[in-house]
Amino acid sequence: MYNLLFYHLYYLSEFIKKTFKSIYFTNVSVVAVIIMSVLLQFNFITIYLWLDIPAITTNSNLDLALIGSVNLGFNGFYFLYNSRYKKIIDKYLKSDSVLKSYSRLLIYFYITLTIYLFIRVKQ
Repeated sequence: MYNLLFYHLYYLSEFIKKTFKSIYFTNVSVVAVIIMSVLLQFNFITIYLWLDIPAITTNSNLDLALIGSVNLGFNGFYFLYNSRYKKIIDKYLKSDSVLKSYSRLLIYFYITLTIYLFIRVKQ
């Protein structure tokens, strides 16, 4: 599921690169890792607020920055080290179009649910 999410975010990043011709979107794999890390950060913040977890440090903003850094570091290492993302892309390119359609719907549902829950818990 994690690799599948990356696959779809990779193609979303390619779409962003084509739409917004900018120097910031030159490396599609890095943009996909950043988007994935932001989504995971939303999940962690939602759980953090919903469960009312006490701060790790004396500053909750520092906690969120630390968790975000760990997310970005983990995702960067997992997907970019030894170009693992290329193997993931190749694997899902060969998959059935029906599977791609269902997985795309599932990923859109996940992204929508992540943002919705974040907004609801934040209020």
